[in-house]
Amino acid sequence: GRKWLNGKYVDSDNNLNDFQLQKPSPGEYAKQPPEKIGSIEVESIKNTINLSWDTPYDPDSSSEEISYQIYLSINGTDFDILEEIDIVNEELRNVVTLENLYYDKDYYLKIKAIDLDDNESEFSDEVTCKTQISNHPKPLLYGNHQKNNSFNIPYLSGEIAPELLNTIVEEDNYKTNFVSNPLVGDGDVVYLSVTMQGSKRIVAIKDDEVSWNYRCDKSCPLLFIGKDGTIYFHDNENIMALSPDGKLKWKEEFNNYIYSNSFAIDSQERIYFITDDYNIIVLEDNFNEVNTQIIYSFDNYLGSAPIAIDSQDNIYFSNKNTLIKASFSAGKISEKIIEVDYHEEYGGDRNKEATISKIDITGDDRILINVSNQYYDENNRSHSLTMMLSSDMNNTLWQQLDYSPALAIGENQFYVWQNKSPPDSAWKTFYLYGIDLSNGEIQWGKKWSSKISISHIQYLIADKNNNIYFLQGSRLRGYNVDNITSEDPANDLIIDFYLSDTVHYFSVGEEKIYFTFYKKVKSLQY
Repeated sequence: GRKWLNGKYVDSDNNLNDFQLQKPSPGEYAKQPPEKIGSIEVESIKNTINLSWDTPYDPDSSSEEISYQIYLSINGTDFDILEEIDIVNEELRNVVTLENLYYDKDYYLKIKAIDLDDNESEFSDEVTCKTQISNHPKPLLYGNHQKNNSFNIPYLSGEIAPELLNTIVEEDNYKTNFVSNPLVGDGDVVYLSVTMQGSKRIVAIKDDEVSWNYRCDKSCPLLFIGKDGTIYFHDNENIMALSPDGKLKWKEEFNNYIYSNSFAIDSQERIYFITDDYNIIVLEDNFNEVNTQIIYSFDNYLGSAPIAIDSQDNIYFSNKNTLIKASFSAGKISEKIIEVDYHEEYGGDRNKEATISKIDITGDDRILINVSNQYYDENNRSHSLTMMLSSDMNNTLWQQLDYSPALAIGENQFYVWQNKSPPDSAWKTFYLYGIDLSNGEIQWGKKWSSKISISHIQYLIADKNNNIYFLQGSRLRGYNVDNITSEDPANDLIIDFYLSDTVHYFSVGEEKIYFTFYKKVKSLQY
């Protein structure tokens, strides 16, 4: 009969009646490649692409023995083979989901089919698919002064039981890096800087599960998430960027110490920062290249408040007692020197110099600054000054002594937390104040008394509904500032949530709140 032998058919007995018609076992003789793949369909959902195609015909291989290579490019020229992807076969239709892509980018794809003997089809026709634009507000660091700690978040109120919290990270090898708090991106993807298994890492959490982790050379505090999904972070001398799937996109080295509290990001996602060689540098990520330039150089850098940015992308920074305004295109625009004032009966040295310690920009681009050691009274004691300047820095709209720096700035008020205890008291009496932005007058105050060892208010945030939320030890508390009338902190609460353990950070996403503890992260659906 007809037999397959050594790569060809042999009629062993010259009998056509028993001529073998069935195919040999797959892989025994497959010499013809699969046909070119056709009927490719693509669709995008946010930064995910769903790709599907028909199983190609192969004259000597079944569909189960055909594998695929998917080639992906973001410029249409340089293609990478995708690895570790899960292809699902559904009735001769193959489906794959490509996640963690850049937002608002054109992707180019082509596919090749391969049989068991590594015979390859020709490439499919190239298809293009554009991912969607991220609809999530650019998430800067929670606690970042640039956003004045003001967020668009849902109204939170009522009782929340601790058992409603869902633990998403909890193991001995995880420890939050308190240099930076969680970032929450589109789709409630959470990014954390952690210590894990003795190394510093950035961890991405999606749907309450760890999606990927990136190992850093050293401590790697987070900066912000770009509109295309790029994750920016830094160490002492470098700024780096990760793709949304956790791959290193680029690393820019500066060979000088970067002041970690100096970072600011403008509306074009340019990154401004200060280095210890007395330069303010701006970095532009143009996706295919990174550009840097010096915006301003100090003759002698004597300390500065963090950089602030207004709605026109003008930047504000300070050097000791000098407030400076500059821009990306024009460089330095103007400056204002804050002089020290003395009481007429002050008897000490009058060669003092003040220091600008904080700069905030209000929603209408007025400039709120805190100045340390600006006023000396008749008892030779120094006082800090809080002052509101016009947007051109030419006019002082109001000024007040002895306010703490703003924790957050809302629609009509800013909020400060400060000690009002006698100097020799063993107990501290703290007040949370709401200050009128128009005149600097106190609108309301809430009082807490505690021993010195008790932690004060951390990380207060404000929303657009005149609500404020803050951590205090193991509690998340919230008020509506329009309804605060009582000195008693037990009254007027809209939320008082006991979290059982001390919380170090919390961040608000589109659907959940995320709480960061010492060795765990928990989420709460609201």
